[in-house]
Amino acid sequence: MNHLAIFTDSAIKDIFSGKKTIDSRFSLKRIPPFARVSSGDLVYIKKSGGKIMGQFKVKSVIFFDNLNEELFTKIKRDYNKYIKADKYFWNDHLESKYGTLMFISEVQPVLFPIYIEKRDRRPWVLLDDLKVVRHG
Repeated sequence: MNHLAIFTDSAIKDIFSGKKTIDSRFSLKRIPPFARVSSGDLVYIKKSGGKIMGQFKVKSVIFFDNLNEELFTKIKRDYNKYIKADKYFWNDHLESKYGTLMFISEVQPVLFPIYIEKRDRRPWVLLDDLKVVRHG
């Protein structure tokens, strides 16, 4: 399955440099990528408010259901050296009930323009739900 994920500039830089080796997504509701992403899936890296910068494959994934403060703190302690999130990220997601950790592999920049018709603010989208047009 193919996915489109929105990232900040700093996260994109860390992914391409190899510093960020896990992408984490937390939410209050069961929304993608929770239970919708699998090992081997392709994730397109889109700059927040910008263009698609590259892609990576999901090497493996861990899902967390019914998160509580203790488990959330453990995830932060055990995985943040790979996630590379700042204290604001963790504070913003403290009340999350669902979590997804995706281990990043095979990072590549885009070699041709990819245009995706997406007009909402969702940070993660299954590409089967969108129209993808490739040029080049």
